[in-house]
Amino acid sequence: MANLAESAAALSRNLAYLQIDLADPEFRAHLATQARATRRGFQTLLESAISAGELSRSTDAARLARTIEVAINGSLLTWAFYHDGASARWMRDNVDAVLAPHVAIRRKPRTTRHHRAK
Repeated sequence: MANLAESAAALSRNLAYLQIDLADPEFRAHLATQARATRRGFQTLLESAISAGELSRSTDAARLARTIEVAINGSLLTWAFYHDGASARWMRDNVDAVLAPHVAIRRKPRTTRHHRAK
């Protein structure tokens, strides 16, 4: 999605298209279909990360998918306000901040020490 904001002009153009998508019922239907598919895709990725032990088992994948969706969309707008670096990095940093509390703590495997009787 960062390609929607490769520059301020690109984001402005894409926001103009969004206005059309929101105003026209037929376009809006396609927008809603795409948004639902994107959120499902996020949820599938999160469920895989939970299964792989990368995210905490207590993570609610559906709820976190929605939060990530909000973070990404909000990141597009806030990047336009600040223009702090590349939009892709701005978005990645924001998504990382959302994911951080859910990252599973990886513990180093315990090494077994064999002690010889003296």
